[in-house]
Formats: sequence, structure tokens, C-alpha cells
Amino acid sequence: MYLVVNELESSLTVDVVFDGTNSEVHAIRPYLYVHNSPAGSLKVSLMDSAGTTTIASKEMTIAALIAGLNSFSNYYHGYVLFELDNTAFIADGNYKIKLEGTNGYSFDEADYIGWISEHEDRKNDMNFTPAGDDENSFSYEVWSYKEV
Repeated sequence: MYLVVNELESSLTVDVVFDGTNSEVHAIRPYLYVHNSPAGSLKVSLMDSAGTTTIASKEMTIAALIAGLNSFSNYYHGYVLFELDNTAFIADGNYKIKLEGTNGYSFDEADYIGWISEHEDRKNDMNFTPAGDDENSFSYEVWSYKEV
């Protein structure tokens, strides 16, 4: 197994489709790679389809993220929980999830954050067939309550 890591230089965005019923989104869990100990903060936002309006977000320091990991020895990869500051009540449709480095985050090859494009991502439907692993969508989980 190998990881395809998209380095976070300033921000990364993935398209998300909610369908079936209205949802209450409480948390987003991107599949992240942490290399050494970068400074600054990370912010995850649920945005409208154009990526211009933030519906809900959560920001945390990278130091707090690393401190919350069960084990950390210069690198980590796994899902990281961002419990949103407010519940996002959303209708069916297209949205975006944005990951950005804030408050002093600066990409450096020695210390950085990456968002993993999971090989054969089975959690999220893709509306295209990737030509290679580097074209796979970023891997994430969205925690929500759905109206049934």
C-alpha cells in the first residue's frame, strides 16, 4: 500500500455532493498526513458549490492536533476530526470542503500537512474514472444526521 499525498501549500478543496435527504452536518474528518511538526493552524470549511460562502467551519492549531493523536513520531496519517463550530443545515446539492493553513502555517518540505487521495476511495462516490492514483479525490468523512 502507498499514500498519494497532496501537499497543503495554502489551501486544498474537494467537491462534495449531498443527495437523498436534507442533512445536519456536525463534523468533517479529512484523511490527513502530518510530516514532522509544522507551525500554525488548520481550518476546515464546508462551503457552497462556488466555494465563495462558508456555511460552517472549524479551526485548530496543528500543535493541538498533534497532541490529540494516540501516537506521533515525526509523521502521522489518518482521519482527523474537525467538529464544526456550528451545525450546518444543508439541502441536497453540490458543496465544497476546503482545507487551509492559517495563523502562521507555511509549507516547508521538512514540516507540512497533506491531504491524502485514497487509492480506490470506497467511502465517497466519484463522478469520473481517475486515470491514475494522483487523480483520485481527497479522502474524507462527513458526520451528519439525515432526515428519514
